[in-house]
Amino acid sequence: MSTFYLSLAAATLCLSCAAAPRGPGPAEAVWREPGEAVTVRCRSSHPKPEYLSLMTGRGGDVRVLFKDDQPGGGTVAPEYRGRLRCSETFPDVDVVIDPVTPADAGRYECVYLKYDRQRRPVELPGTGSVFLVVPQPPSSSSSPGERCRDERWDDIAPTTLATCAFVVLVVVVVAWCFAWTLLKACRMSKDALRRRRRQRQEWKKQQRFPLDDVYEDMNATVAR
Repeated sequence: MSTFYLSLAAATLCLSCAAAPRGPGPAEAVWREPGEAVTVRCRSSHPKPEYLSLMTGRGGDVRVLFKDDQPGGGTVAPEYRGRLRCSETFPDVDVVIDPVTPADAGRYECVYLKYDRQRRPVELPGTGSVFLVVPQPPSSSSSPGERCRDERWDDIAPTTLATCAFVVLVVVVVAWCFAWTLLKACRMSKDALRRRRRQRQEWKKQQRFPLDDVYEDMNATVAR
């Protein structure tokens, strides 16, 4: 019964892990279908930043846009050219990617830059970062059941799978220890019961011997 409840708790924990939001850090998760548009609203709380970089990639090392405080200025990455436009205001810049593709999925972070008195660059984190989610379009050759299964597996992050595997492993180890302890206790109780039976049998034998001696004495007296 305890093993059943442990397994139930593990399953509940796995479901809660899978349902947790996957947006890294404080970025807002934004869902878009392929062909739709997404807007990243970069804002700075620091006084007089000089440059803005819109970064993406797993390590935030891919520069999508590099813009200064001059109207019309800006450098766009080749894979976003023709699909990216931004407002002329600075430092409050609205960056629009239209249309989006599944390859655009990921975190988009606003990073401002300025130079100090020694002309050393200083990064100033901005606000308005988003985590863009663009699902893969369903394949026409796959059946509806296969598409549903693929979408369910795609929604589960690798960290969630690792957490579930770890929880299941812990439950299995705890269940094995519990079963082993229970089996050991049963064996000990059986051994104790056998010892008690042997002791009772020996005690009964000891009670019989004095009675046998009395009967022999009485027989000897009668014979005389």
